[in-house]
Amino acid sequence: MDYLSKSYGRNEEVGVLFKLFDTDKDILMPGPRRLGKTFVLDRMVDACANHKWHAIKAEVAGCSDRQAVYRVLCEKISGHHGALKNGWAWATQRFGQFVQPRQEQGSAWYQAFITQDYETQFPRLLRDLNQDRKQRWALLIDELPIFLKALHDKGIDGVAQARAFMNQLNQLRAENPNVRWLMTGSIGFEPLAREGHYMGVLAKFTHYELHPLGNEQAMDFLQNIASAGHLMHRSFVTRAEAQELTNEVRWLS
Repeated sequence: MDYLSKSYGRNEEVGVLFKLFDTDKDILMPGPRRLGKTFVLDRMVDACANHKWHAIKAEVAGCSDRQAVYRVLCEKISGHHGALKNGWAWATQRFGQFVQPRQEQGSAWYQAFITQDYETQFPRLLRDLNQDRKQRWALLIDELPIFLKALHDKGIDGVAQARAFMNQLNQLRAENPNVRWLMTGSIGFEPLAREGHYMGVLAKFTHYELHPLGNEQAMDFLQNIASAGHLMHRSFVTRAEAQELTNEVRWLS
């Protein structure tokens, strides 16, 4: 669907977010579920070329450990940037794992050659994006606090892992200043950060408040989904019906 012509297409919000990227701002966008945060990220991916950016969206809500998050990020970046697709890049990655293994690996010496360590691969991919002189890159990470809460729920060790992850993310941001970040969350960033003592990391981000749709936008959406065939038994919703539904349900997401 061409959302550029739709009043509910979040075009103004997308424009503001890319302008923040243009001024070297990284963004936190918290908000309740069904507000439309993921929709905005999808719109940013669709519209990024118009704003002279390339946006990569990654959903991490289903991840329960750091390696899983890094795997999602690596796969998304590789799919867009084409990194690590040829044999030489694969060999370079494995050799890097061998000469600089992470301490917690503690396995046989040959393990680095036959397994993929996404936690060491991610900084290399991020460095590729940072050094790209032809394209500006932005990482859009959806529902990061759900992943952080999954770590916190593991107890003291899990909270320590969450703190280590956020501190590492902060370090990677500092080392790759040309890459922009946007992170969303339907549960609070700040309560987790206070518990885990990583509020300092959040302080480096600009908070952006996403508002619900206006009444006119919500009514336009209801009428459009009917005419597009997305409602059972109805292909047309009158303006009066759309207004009544909006007023009664108070649904503006």
